[in-house]
Amino acid sequence: MAKIKIHVWHTVTGEIAAVGRPTSGAQCVPLSGDNQSVMEMEIEEKDVQGLHRTHVVDVVRKVLLKQSGD
Repeated sequence: MAKIKIHVWHTVTGEIAAVGRPTSGAQCVPLSGDNQSVMEMEIEEKDVQGLHRTHVVDVVRKVLLKQSGD
């Protein structure tokens, strides 16, 4: 599968609150709520479903980390 661009909304502790993806090539400017941030990244399309259950965000390095035990 191909890599796709996604936006990951996360809390200050790295918990993923939401995952979204721009559609039809439109420019997307994600906005976050209080005590949340958003990062943009590319991942394999097959990894998107369930991402909030399998990964957390390293807020310092701004990368996804697979949770232990998965």
